[in-house]
Amino acid sequence: MNSEIQKQLTLFSEWVRNQPQFPEIPEKLLHRFLHSCYYDLDNAKSALELFVSIRNETPELFTNRDPLSPSIQETMKIVKMAVYETTDKKHIWIWQVNDPGFDRFETLHDSRLFLLTADTWFLTDRLADDDIVIVDVKDFNYKFITKYNSILGKTISKYQGGAMPMRLKQIHVINTPLIVDKIYSLFKPLLKSDVKEKIHFHTPNSNTLFDYVHKDDLPKDLGGIRDSLDIYTKKMKEMMLTKRDVLARDDLWRKNTAKPEADNAKSFRNLGID
Repeated sequence: MNSEIQKQLTLFSEWVRNQPQFPEIPEKLLHRFLHSCYYDLDNAKSALELFVSIRNETPELFTNRDPLSPSIQETMKIVKMAVYETTDKKHIWIWQVNDPGFDRFETLHDSRLFLLTADTWFLTDRLADDDIVIVDVKDFNYKFITKYNSILGKTISKYQGGAMPMRLKQIHVINTPLIVDKIYSLFKPLLKSDVKEKIHFHTPNSNTLFDYVHKDDLPKDLGGIRDSLDIYTKKMKEMMLTKRDVLARDDLWRKNTAKPEADNAKSFRNLGID
């Protein structure tokens, strides 16, 4: 870590310590926020404020997340997931729902598991130049619309678009069914314009994903040469278990409401989910 980054991190840490409404934030997570904001301290502060605020205001997404709990275990049965680093310092995030009838899928449980996966990765020291998200929607059908929760969707879109400490460069939705236009219409109004520009759709049996992500960086399930999604899913589950004591805490990176808010925390109070 060079001296300028260390200086920024010191300033950031001091600022966080002076916000009594904040929970304890480890230095490596603060570094992740700085990195994700290209070391713009003001932007990192804003992202962290939103991060903590949303986590506090939506406990249904960030509590009851023990990796061994029945709801998480049931959701894991229909989800394959991967987060890994490529040789050129990109991070690939893959999410695949395997539920052809969409009978077992529950939006809340799926969202909770995804955010648990993200927190697991945020506990590592790995920083990416680019983050690339791939969502496989091969099993999505009209039943998804009946299970969609617009309030939850708005919260997650706000969290992903402005609070998660990652350098999101591309979002690929693969194996898109004919219904994808209707499904996307639910999400599109919730997305920032810069996020919309990062989204690319790929129809089944197409090779268009390879125009953006090299085969060397993809699992064999998606036409690449890397390990299968089953192997990556197993690795992620193992990583969750090694960090279970931290991940299962209901207060993890959530606002400490027992402490009085400081006078200089007005911006934080105004970040409520509207």
